[in-house]
Amino acid sequence: MITTFVLLVLSIQAKQKLKSHPFSNHQIKLNRHTTIEQAPLDNYGNIIYYINASFGTPQQVFSIVVDTGSVTTWISNQTCEGCIFPRFDPNRSITLQQADEDHSINYNIGSLSGKFVQDYVSLTNGNLNVSMKFMLANVFTMPGIKFQGLLGLSSYNDRQNIFEYGYQQKLLETSIFGLNLNRNPQESILLYNNFSEDYLDQVVWMPNVLNHQWSMKVYGFFINDIDLTDKVTLKNGTIALMDSGSSCLWLDEEIINYMLHRYILANCISSYSCPCNSPFYPNLNIYLAGVKIEITPENYMIPSVGQYCKPCFSKAGKTTHDYTILGDPAMQAIISIFDKENQQFGVYQGNKLHNLLIFQIIQISLTIIQFVALCLFSYKFYLYKRI
Repeated sequence: MITTFVLLVLSIQAKQKLKSHPFSNHQIKLNRHTTIEQAPLDNYGNIIYYINASFGTPQQVFSIVVDTGSVTTWISNQTCEGCIFPRFDPNRSITLQQADEDHSINYNIGSLSGKFVQDYVSLTNGNLNVSMKFMLANVFTMPGIKFQGLLGLSSYNDRQNIFEYGYQQKLLETSIFGLNLNRNPQESILLYNNFSEDYLDQVVWMPNVLNHQWSMKVYGFFINDIDLTDKVTLKNGTIALMDSGSSCLWLDEEIINYMLHRYILANCISSYSCPCNSPFYPNLNIYLAGVKIEITPENYMIPSVGQYCKPCFSKAGKTTHDYTILGDPAMQAIISIFDKENQQFGVYQGNKLHNLLIFQIIQISLTIIQFVALCLFSYKFYLYKRI
């Protein structure tokens, strides 16, 4: 009876937790009935998402990668070594200001360097035109990569993103933004501004673990219904980075091997030549604080050679500082909401969300059962000692 009562109380608390989120001062001012602004994204092979953005006056248009794992917004300078076209011509812009700040960026796939400038940047739909700092790349050393630029949207506080500039310049109601990434042919969109209270009430929020990356605690790794959480050996393996700039999932080697050798490779000619669909491919279920992200084969199997596909897995380790990285395959399974001011990440409770309440109750029940069993054992041991 006590156990049932405790479970009931915890269940109510869990429901309340799923519905609650802290409002910042500017979020409270939002109207209840507003329309979120949307900027369409271009989807390249379900592994890279681009947005058309204009830079300078008159506007010069670029197709740039939307990256929640990077701090810096950058585009190619006209004089850049190794950059592709189009390139930004600073002499054409009458509003450009030099910032006299050199900067370099190192990625897993290469590096680039350049100088910061300040100028106007606007998104595809033309509803946002802000004056902001961005980098003009002068040297680009990433062989085989053909980026025109990148929209940096990480949680790092030392640099402002386009939405923070927009809010600061009173062009936006809030600096919160969101991503609804989908597989082709479904439309993918960048959400910003006019998040109503009704909408935010449907967001499950969780605190950011690291101040330089969108990151959260992972409470469970499941292959279908098999719990592999204890198999994670990486020091930071139970901290996940939400990174729209990563095309694949970066996971602990034990989890990858389990999926490949137990389920996937038996259907394949090689690790790069697998059927794109198979009833034997498993789901990867990742449990966060209040959210289950169900990553299906449709998300993690990507085109390879001919009509074949390959699993989009990479081994986390030194390259990722031992963190798990939930790239596009995971972000396609949810609608992600990013609140940099309050350093919190959220998941909208729409069609993509799987509520974690039942999982929480099961976990709590097991803990209580273990506790009761321990008490009974201790009591019986005490009686035995008295005899």
